[in-house]
Amino acid sequence: MRFINRATWHRTARIGTILVIAGLLIRWSWTSRDISDPVCKLKTNAAWVSVDWTSRPIDVARIGQLSSDVRNRDMKYLFPYVSYLKRDGTFSKSYDHAGEFVAAYKQVNPQTKLLAWIGLPITNTTRSEMAGWVDLSDAATRRKITTFVADLVHQANFDGVHLNAEPISGGNTDFLTLLEEIRQTIGAGKMISVAGHHWALDALAMFPTADWTSSYYRTVAEQVDQVVVMAYDSQLTSPALYRLWMREQVKHIAESVAATDAGLLIGISVSQEQTESHHPSAETLVDGLAGLCAGVASELGLVKGVAVYADWEFSSADWQVWREWQH
Repeated sequence: MRFINRATWHRTARIGTILVIAGLLIRWSWTSRDISDPVCKLKTNAAWVSVDWTSRPIDVARIGQLSSDVRNRDMKYLFPYVSYLKRDGTFSKSYDHAGEFVAAYKQVNPQTKLLAWIGLPITNTTRSEMAGWVDLSDAATRRKITTFVADLVHQANFDGVHLNAEPISGGNTDFLTLLEEIRQTIGAGKMISVAGHHWALDALAMFPTADWTSSYYRTVAEQVDQVVVMAYDSQLTSPALYRLWMREQVKHIAESVAATDAGLLIGISVSQEQTESHHPSAETLVDGLAGLCAGVASELGLVKGVAVYADWEFSSADWQVWREWQH
């Protein structure tokens, strides 16, 4: 009888172990493209909408159509782009008709929460390719932002503000200070919503370019009413990998904010613009929803809805996918 020598046995065992680990990794990473799970039929959805709504005279017919779309898509929140802080320290004058829009829209659909979307291009020397010019460490700059937000929200009668500050690295304490100051000036009756960044492990907090860690997400969520995750621009070119990435983003962010009162929405892109970070062939609506559903299935009740980026690129094909998802 011939015996396998020890070297051959060890080689075979190693190969077997590698195959088992590879099989487990494939099984763990596989995320179905199915979007039919009933627990994933989220009814508190949102959309980022164009600056045209607040910068131009109102069109009653178009507002009626917008309201109809919002109802049909089970949306509760709209983020009309209102303004951004320019390099010269002033806010862009793109909100002249904000009050008229809010009043006209509320007449046809008072159930929708309208949150003024404000952009803040943040300085960040660790990510020079994305660096803006808004320095949140400067108290005068923060005061300018809080004053503008409070005046705009109250004068135009928005339900609150949606802050889109980019890039905000995880651990940015100046951003937390800004949120505290906005809460003090805007009042308890108005919502504070923030655009959240990609999730990263807490162990990566030591790196200045890291995205928002679980602990930072929790801290931010404790200070706001709503977190809307920008769960796109993943740089991935494979739909399967994007579904996996989305699943893990949803799971870990939901766990991070679970102990807070902040509502959690997951942003999915329908943009067809090809960039270094966004590949439309991979980051499709159906693949984003599939990853979302896989994450929601393990974190029941923690995710309130989907936020579409952006409403002005929502196509008829996207509408078919949306209807399949919802109905």
